[in-house]
Amino acid sequence: RLEQGDLEHIPASTGQGGSRTVLICGLALTAAADDDLDGVVEEMVRRGLRHVPVVDGKRAIGMITPIDILLYQTNAVRSDDRDMMRYINGSY
Repeated sequence: RLEQGDLEHIPASTGQGGSRTVLICGLALTAAADDDLDGVVEEMVRRGLRHVPVVDGKRAIGMITPIDILLYQTNAVRSDDRDMMRYINGSY
């Protein structure tokens, strides 16, 4: 994770085969690929953030966005619905 006082130029993919440099400074909220999304979302809400970089060490590997959170929550609800239907049908 990036720490307070870090001032780094981090190479990041543009998603179109190119790359660009992202400047991260100060105390940034970052997430690791294996962080619990619920905890990251709570911190995003607390800080009023809409996007959080996902990092591997000091290398940016992705970004958590509002649509990612929505898709995660939608999939969780669908999974719960399927489990409930299996329970009701006796095939749980």
